[in-house]
Amino acid sequence: MLPAFMSQTLRDNVIATVIGKVAMRLAVFTICSNNYVPHARLLLDTVQQHLPGADRFLILADERHDFVVYPEGCEVISGSELDIPDFRNFVFRYDVMELNTAIKPFAFQRLLQDCGYTHCLYFDPDIELFGAIPTVINALADGASFVLTPHLLSPAEQEESPNDITIMQAGIYNLGFVGVSAAPEALKVLAWWARRLRWQCVNDQPNGIFVDQRFMDLVPGFAPGARVLHDPGLNVAYWNLAQRRFIPNAPEGPLVDGQPLGFFHYSGFDPRDSGRISKHTELFRDGRMPGPLVDFLAGYAERLIAAGHGKIPAGTYSYGRFASGVPIPTVARRMFRENHAAWAGDPFNSYEAWMHLPAPGAVAGLGSAVPSMIMRYVQSHYSWLQHAFNIADSSGAEGYTRWWVRHGLDIGLDRRLLEPQAVAAGLRPVSSTATFLAPDPSRADATVIGYLRAESGVGEVGRLQLASLSRVVGRAEGLDVQLGVASRRDDRSVEANLLRDDQSGTGRLVVFSINADQLPHVVETTRARLPRHAYRACIPFWELSRFPTPYLEALHHVDEIWAPTRFIQAGLAASINLPVVHIPVALSFPTLTSPRHIAPIPPGRPYVLFAFDFLSFAERKNPLAAVRAFRAAFGNLPAADRPALIIKSQNSAHLGGNQALRDAIAEDEDVVLFDCTLNRLDTLTLVAGAACVLSLHRGEGLGLLVAEAMAYGVPVVATDYGGSTDLLTPETGFPVDCRLIPVPKDAYPFWEGQVWADADVDHAAWSLHEVFERPDEAARRVDNARQWLEASHGAAAVAARQAARLEAIGLI
Repeated sequence: MLPAFMSQTLRDNVIATVIGKVAMRLAVFTICSNNYVPHARLLLDTVQQHLPGADRFLILADERHDFVVYPEGCEVISGSELDIPDFRNFVFRYDVMELNTAIKPFAFQRLLQDCGYTHCLYFDPDIELFGAIPTVINALADGASFVLTPHLLSPAEQEESPNDITIMQAGIYNLGFVGVSAAPEALKVLAWWARRLRWQCVNDQPNGIFVDQRFMDLVPGFAPGARVLHDPGLNVAYWNLAQRRFIPNAPEGPLVDGQPLGFFHYSGFDPRDSGRISKHTELFRDGRMPGPLVDFLAGYAERLIAAGHGKIPAGTYSYGRFASGVPIPTVARRMFRENHAAWAGDPFNSYEAWMHLPAPGAVAGLGSAVPSMIMRYVQSHYSWLQHAFNIADSSGAEGYTRWWVRHGLDIGLDRRLLEPQAVAAGLRPVSSTATFLAPDPSRADATVIGYLRAESGVGEVGRLQLASLSRVVGRAEGLDVQLGVASRRDDRSVEANLLRDDQSGTGRLVVFSINADQLPHVVETTRARLPRHAYRACIPFWELSRFPTPYLEALHHVDEIWAPTRFIQAGLAASINLPVVHIPVALSFPTLTSPRHIAPIPPGRPYVLFAFDFLSFAERKNPLAAVRAFRAAFGNLPAADRPALIIKSQNSAHLGGNQALRDAIAEDEDVVLFDCTLNRLDTLTLVAGAACVLSLHRGEGLGLLVAEAMAYGVPVVATDYGGSTDLLTPETGFPVDCRLIPVPKDAYPFWEGQVWADADVDHAAWSLHEVFERPDEAARRVDNARQWLEASHGAAAVAARQAARLEAIGLI
């Protein structure tokens, strides 16, 4: 009896295809994650065309997603539905490529043993069939237990890869295709293969393993009935084209060495770069491809894009992140695989915290930071780290912690995985040279210095700090500075707390809400107006991962750093010999009682809001990516159904930087450039009225726009990088995947040696689509965002953090 999970259509159509003397129940399947479904659709269409008697299956190395349209006429089986023991541990061990290959034997077992098929064919999703592959079918009909295709049918002695040597490292047979029967010897080998791949499906060619593939080198020895096919028309790909004569435009159809093409394997092919056959080789590129091959690949590229390539981003992968939303690095999967044959519970929920536990035998070095379990694991794999740092010694532990926080990005770690060490490293004792004023009822308890009248993000942070400290200490005062301020200075919301020009500050605590580049100048110009022996803290903002050396030197004008985000704390803790304490900004915003219509579009039309200040560098804010994402998300909708994109900018006149943006959106009626400076309430009204806020920044110190949207119940789609990650997670919004790239020359101050984020525009478009098409899910995340904002950045929460710090250093 066929299992219940199969559709009625498939149960009714398990057919007997008689080939030769054998009644064959044939299943054909592929394996992919959601982002490769367009490839699978093309493959399975060609299977339907050339093997119409076969039942087709898509094995999903992922979880089903509501927005993914899976191929018609095939059964979709998720990997979690296969009989894989400890499935959550299994998928945690492997990256996406490893997982897609690791589930292969389990899929064969399901179809051959549980579903009753007599024969199964597997094809990688990036394959197309061009014929009925009679040599494969005949081999199975003649009793073959396995059908394999070698990478090479003749020597490949060129220097460029792939060649004989690299093929031996990768495996004799290409496992983009394999045919298997239900013969006892085949089932026995499948069981062995499944046992191996449960633990050892890794890309470790130096140690003789290349995912599922190298194991198959042993199969002809294990299974006497295995057949190795020498048909040049099978599994044609970049690795054997140099040894075969391929005529893709022959009148009778594509030919290979005079034989019909059975199937072509487009391994490593990018349809957006069809002039290159594969990312895995330097062969057949830079004009070295024959014209017919160029046309052949261009045809596949056109079909693949039409099938939806790029519309389902890699960011939809269900097994790529911890439950916290932090991407799982390769080193964490490897550590889990090598050290934990069993794990109680779900590693996606619990392994991140385990990695940060203190390593046995390690001692505190920098601040209270003790090298962690993952730090010890990384050190164990690099002899030079072992020689350089003895983590059982305080000086060695300090040195390794500094190295870890500074260079963890270089070994593929997300910044958030460095933050626990940075937090602990920043808890240094107050310097013995720091001075404190005695309590005096005639003095203020705190003086906040900042751009307190400026209509800018840094000005707003200063005002929020003044308001927050007013709740903590008996009396707080503000000293407004205007040094180098280009923004309009008309905000009067804290005017009652500001010192007059003829008054001096008296606070026992002086807080500079000033960025490091301006700090020395502000310290010098305000020196005469501040008490000499006050304890000084600075709240610096910086949008890249490493603070420039001049900025680090400037920060020594104060006694400690109040890092407003963990991102900034991680950038400073290992680089400056001061206490670096995470004190969030109190992100409290006024209730909008009678908001008026601010948006420059007709009332009632929903809009996506992207906002930035040209003084904050347009290249960092990345408005052109926002335009591309918006068009990709909504460009195919009828005009009446499309939202608008409002790009709210200000201070463009100072830089003359508006023309490129204007050119990009010229004649686009759905994109409105709103270039002006609004007062604070009007700005918040514009945010609160949006259907969604979009921020595809390359780096953020805080992400004030993200916080404003969260406070007013607006869904946020934003780059998953920078200070905004303190606020935005998959539970509080829609983080957008990104990759880190070098900062281009002169694109930002101190660009040399720096990286910033390049947001995945396709993922951003997907997320925008989700916001509008899944309102219940968007509402759930919005509700979570409000609760998280209040719990972590609300007035009471931040006041408690400030009070605890002031008490710890003896100021209250």
